[in-house]
Amino acid sequence: MCLQEMQELQTLASVSVVIPCFNSAKTIERAIHSVLEQTMLPTEIIIVDDASSDETLGVVDQFRGTPLSNVIVIGLKENSGPSRARNIGWERTVTDYVAFLDADDFWLPQKLAQVMDFFSQHPNTVACGHRFAVLNAIARTESAKNASAVDYSYHQLLIRNQFSTPAMVVKRDIAPRFPEHLRGAEDYALWLDIAFQYGPIPKLSKVLAGSSKSLYGESGLSSHLVTMELAVLSVIGDQRHSGRISLAQYLALILWSSFKFMVRTSKTFFRKFLQKK
Repeated sequence: MCLQEMQELQTLASVSVVIPCFNSAKTIERAIHSVLEQTMLPTEIIIVDDASSDETLGVVDQFRGTPLSNVIVIGLKENSGPSRARNIGWERTVTDYVAFLDADDFWLPQKLAQVMDFFSQHPNTVACGHRFAVLNAIARTESAKNASAVDYSYHQLLIRNQFSTPAMVVKRDIAPRFPEHLRGAEDYALWLDIAFQYGPIPKLSKVLAGSSKSLYGESGLSSHLVTMELAVLSVIGDQRHSGRISLAQYLALILWSSFKFMVRTSKTFFRKFLQKK
């Protein structure tokens, strides 16, 4: 079946996909293919290269002109971090919704269809997420059965970030954006802003996106656990400075986050220790 025939059989959704990338030549192709293999295709894919020094731009250039979706490539001259790259892509979108995907992650084929179906049934919802996990080839064949949803309020998200960036779709015209002063936990800060301003964010119960690497302790931002924890603490501090939480809540959240950090660090240490044996 040719690409034009595939396009005729698939439905275009009023959603733009924003993919920031930096030195992602080894993984970006898989990420893009996972979007083009959706049962419901997006209207456009906006790839923002954050001044890569490898062959990333050469890899993404091969997708220009695909008949499946409009692929737009934006090359930044200076590395500014994922927040600015996502925001730049977001501002270029022309659809009703924006979905985010990182260059080293991927979507399952039913992701957009299931999320957009949820939006169609809940038109007042401004953001929707779903489960995200480390996946293998077998897990990618998860059934297309519709998922249930659980709402997470602002205060619930303060206790634990329930959403990964590649698992979130938002309405294009909402006010909050990724905070560009953060290089870590910037997604967490955005979800808190959305939940505070617009109410609870639903999370679909199905795994519809994932990564082939461990979420902690390997490549990418998640390998820098100390940096990540400092960013989370900064986000909590911003909530206090904005007057959204009390001093008592702030102190409790700092202690809780520090406890989770120690547990996560211990698990990472012991996993690496066992791998060496």
